[in-house]
Parts: sequence; structure tokens; C-alpha cells
Amino acid sequence: MSVTWLHISDLHLKADESHDRNVVLGALVKSVRGYREREKRAPDMIFATGDIAHSGQPKEYEVATLFFDQLLAAAGLGRSHLYVGL
Repeated sequence: MSVTWLHISDLHLKADESHDRNVVLGALVKSVRGYREREKRAPDMIFATGDIAHSGQPKEYEVATLFFDQLLAAAGLGRSHLYVGL
């Protein structure tokens, strides 16, 4: 049995609406969803390490939570499969 994981790092998310951020993070979510649907494969777990928020403000973590929920849904995983290191 093999384990597949996705590692993302240093997101530095800001609370403001950023077109560039949405394009990049949206592309990752779309890629993970497509890989799962086309290839019938998805990560078994997701690791997000280092500098999730830009300045540690609560709104930045709200943005991160929304992104992580979208990424987990795209992978077909629940929150118990997400490991976050701040």
C-alpha cells in the first residue's frame, strides 16, 4: 500500500481580496479535483507548513480555512486528513 500526500508551504495569506491569490489557489484546487476525477487518485493527506497567514490576523486564518476546506473537498478528504504547522 502506498500513501500519497500533498505538501504546501509558505502561503502568507492576507485578508484582502487578491486576484493573484485567488488565481493561484483556485488553480491548485482545480488541479487536485481534476486529478482525482480523471486519474482516480488523490492525496491521502495534505500537509500545510510554515507561514500560513501573512501577519497572524484572525481574518487571514478565515481565508486559510476557506481555502483548506475547498482543497480538502477537491481531494475528497475530511479535515482529519489536513495537518497544519503554523
